Amino acid sequence: MQFIIDEGISESTAAFKSFLVWLGTRPRNFIFLSKVHPGIPDIEIIDKLLPKYQNLLTHDRVLHNRAIAEGFKSLTLDTNGNLTNKSLPGIKLKKLQPPSMRKEIEENYLQKPSDEVCLLNSRLLNSFSQKCIEKIRTKRRRIRSYFGDVANIASIDFTIASENISKAVIGGYFLKINARKSLKALMHASEGYCLDETCAHILSPIFYALSYLYCLHLTQVPVTLYITCPQALELCKTLKTIGTVQDNPVKQSVQLLLLHLTNVEFMPCVKGPFFERIQAKLDQMKHRKTNELVTVDFKAMADVFLNPNIVNSMKC
Repeated sequence: MQFIIDEGISESTAAFKSFLVWLGTRPRNFIFLSKVHPGIPDIEIIDKLLPKYQNLLTHDRVLHNRAIAEGFKSLTLDTNGNLTNKSLPGIKLKKLQPPSMRKEIEENYLQKPSDEVCLLNSRLLNSFSQKCIEKIRTKRRRIRSYFGDVANIASIDFTIASENISKAVIGGYFLKINARKSLKALMHASEGYCLDETCAHILSPIFYALSYLYCLHLTQVPVTLYITCPQALELCKTLKTIGTVQDNPVKQSVQLLLLHLTNVEFMPCVKGPFFERIQAKLDQMKHRKTNELVTVDFKAMADVFLNPNIVNSMKC
């Protein structure tokens, strides 16, 4: 029997040990995806590997149920830790699955960013709380689940608001991810609001928004920044074209993040549903703080981000 062994399962895991007991003395041939096709999306497993090998061992409950629904054999551990080849209850499968965009199977699906981008990611994560990092990972999983493969992402629309208020700057962002082929756009991929009372810099919300774009691993996707504040818009355009700035840490941080985006465009934003949503939220937050509004020490965040002594010590 030939079995695809999904990433996350090694010879030392409980699932694999139970699997060997289940196999008994039957002949076997294992294809460990972590070795032969690292980073392979679920849709590629179903579209290109399972038709050939038929059998799967996985920790992924959704992939397990999807493989069975497609007529293949899949094994996983149930909630009691027992190996099962039955569909797991309580898991809803999307009727419309993201399509495969690749004609041939690839050896390596890991789209590793440049060393510079990985370093910037590491510095950003060092400036975030653990709770914030967990939220980012949840959003990242949601995006990956929806699109199936980064090849299904066409572009990103990033609406960012920034506004001066009494001795502070308030702002927010709204992230929309556009899809290729038959998928619909992910209209509400991410949303966030911040308050800067330390630097009170008009670019602080830009810094906040771009930090999420980086940590969501979307820097290699073409992105258009729709910026509501004319002053912030012109500053961003200038920072993209001039030499390194040194006069302000927030400005310096934004410049560094913009320069390492693969494909970025800037557009003014004065109307539209995302503009209206953000402005309505900000108008509300100016009079009454909510849990959505995060007060950020942008001076401390920029100091960590620009610290040359912080090396790439975290997973990119």
